[in-house]
Amino acid sequence: MAFESEYLVTGAVKRIVFPIPNSTSTDTVRVTIFRRSDSFYWDFAATGAFAATAMNAAMTYVQGEFWQSSFTPPTSDVYL
Repeated sequence: MAFESEYLVTGAVKRIVFPIPNSTSTDTVRVTIFRRSDSFYWDFAATGAFAATAMNAAMTYVQGEFWQSSFTPPTSDVYL
């Protein structure tokens, strides 16, 4: 499991790209976004919403061992 903490600004799209060693395009890779200020999780099903329960979504295979997703934060904060 990979963790990366970063301060993100409101409305700026953050492209998330991670290498997943030994992965293939047929694997399922999921991402969870955690807001550090209140310990809530991004709800991928409800645009612009956070929830107390952990949520995740599938990442998209790019090539080799790389997978991607994106996130546009509704508030400036530190996300993990």
